[in-house]
Order: sequence, then C-alpha cells, then structure tokens
Amino acid sequence: MAKYTKITDQDIRIIAKRYRIKINDFTPIEAGEANSSFLLDSDTTRYILTICDGKSLSDVTKLSEALIQLANYGYPTSRVCFTADGTPITKLDGKPVILKTWLPGTTLRDQEQDDYRPIGKAIAKLHNIPVPDGLPGDHPYGLANMSNAIGQGIDCEYEHWLANKINYISKFLPTELPRGFIHGDLFADNILYQQGEPVAIIDFEDSCNYYLAFDLGSALYGSCIKNGKLDLKRSRYLINGYQGVKRLTEQERGSIQFFTVYAGSAISAWYYLAYNVYHPEKTKRIKYTQSARVTEDITNIQKDEFLQMLD
Repeated sequence: MAKYTKITDQDIRIIAKRYRIKINDFTPIEAGEANSSFLLDSDTTRYILTICDGKSLSDVTKLSEALIQLANYGYPTSRVCFTADGTPITKLDGKPVILKTWLPGTTLRDQEQDDYRPIGKAIAKLHNIPVPDGLPGDHPYGLANMSNAIGQGIDCEYEHWLANKINYISKFLPTELPRGFIHGDLFADNILYQQGEPVAIIDFEDSCNYYLAFDLGSALYGSCIKNGKLDLKRSRYLINGYQGVKRLTEQERGSIQFFTVYAGSAISAWYYLAYNVYHPEKTKRIKYTQSARVTEDITNIQKDEFLQMLD
C-alpha cells in the first residue's frame, strides 16, 4: 500500500478552501510510492488531491505545466485545478500539493478490451503536442535510475541480469531518433475507459522530453502483456492505431522491440528498488522477477518476427 500522509478533516477543508471548493467527504486512495492521494467529494465534482511526499516543488511544478499544456491542446486527461491565488500548487507541512479533477471510468487493467487501435491513436495525438518548457530530458526511472539497483546484494543473479541489460541499452540506444512529449508510464491502469470506449490517459507524473518510441515500448510492455507473454494482436492494433495518426520512421519502427525491452528492464529495476530497498513490502517483493521474465521473453523474439507482428 502507498504510504499515506497523516491528514485530518480540517487539513482537507483548509486545502479545499484555497481552491474555493466545499468538500463533503474524502477517502485515501492507493497511489505511487512518492505520493499520498485522496479522493475528494463535493456537491458537484470529485477531485484527486495529491500530497507529494517524495517529490520536490520543482518536480510538481513541471507536472502542473505538463497538465496545463495538455489542457491547452484539448488532450483528454485530468485537469489541474488552480487556487484562488491563481497557482496550481499549494503546500501542506512544507510538501507540495496538487489538485486535479477526477475522471470516472474503468481502467484497461480492470476490463480488457478487444481493439487497441484507439490507444495507439491517443499516444500519437500526445506525441503531436509541443513539449512544455522545463519538462525533464531523461526518463525518471530510465537508465540513470536503473543503475541504482546494482550492488544492493539482495538478488545477485538478478543484478547480473540487469547489469547486462543496462550495458545492452546503453550500447544500442538509438540517440538519433525523434524526441518529444511522452507519457512515460503507459501501463494498463493509466488508460481509462467508459462503456468500452477509451476516454483518457491519466497520471503524467513520469512525463518527459524523451524518445517517442519509448512510449510505444512502454505501452506494449505495460498494456499488451497477456498470460506473461507479449500479445501479438494487441501490439499490432496499438501500433496500427498510432500510425493512423502519426507515421513511424523506419528507424523508429525497427526500435520498438528495443524500447519494449528497455521499458521492461526499467520497471523491473524500479520494482526491485521500491519493494525491496526503499519501501520493503512482502506481497510485492518478487514483482521484479516477474517483470524480468517477461522482458527476457520479449528479448528472445526474433527481430524479423517482431517486425512482422507490427505489419
């Protein structure tokens, strides 16, 4: 479970007053390891209040700027709210606080879908939006963070596997590929549906100015795995949907398997650190091994076979 900040009814109402909203009730919700989040109910609207326990004011400011940019371009996602003073961020006990509109719906993780082309289209539309000023130029749990898992000594066999993956990614990273505004964490629980139709991609906390193809690898790894294997039909639909809006270059198309392996290796390292080092949690401590197995399976797909899958 997420580590919630201790918060009282009075704290909630004080924060809500800054946004000129009247709150009837609030409920803690599970969130990331760096956040404590609450669902707020008012008479007319529901909100997500996030207290950023492990993020700096600079990080949260960049997130708010990304959400404002998405709103300016009409992109379907949560909208950041502004205080009475016109700022998107306030503080509680020195910690940055951000309030967003809550979007109703069911995540892709909760209810699988048959057609993944609309997901690909939504990703492509994001990639057509200009990069907001100040967005980080590195992925928050990419190569730089992955190396933190080496030397922990918890699972030496895994660390050896990860070290090899880091060397592979560093050596073959196609640095000439297009970069832009990416989501960075396109897992199934960040893709929202209503009545079988995709309505939003949410949770832009890991958005950055990075390789566009990384988002496709992240989406394949995070949303197209079925029974521990990369589902070829889902993957093909997603890529076809993307190319219906934004054509891939031949180099980008040839890099998707690489970035799927990159995304899988990165999330595996994140699980290893999050649930064994930073916030040990018995029920999740072996998630990194599951991710590593799936990633290795994707690595072992023959390149020609992978490319044919995308046709």
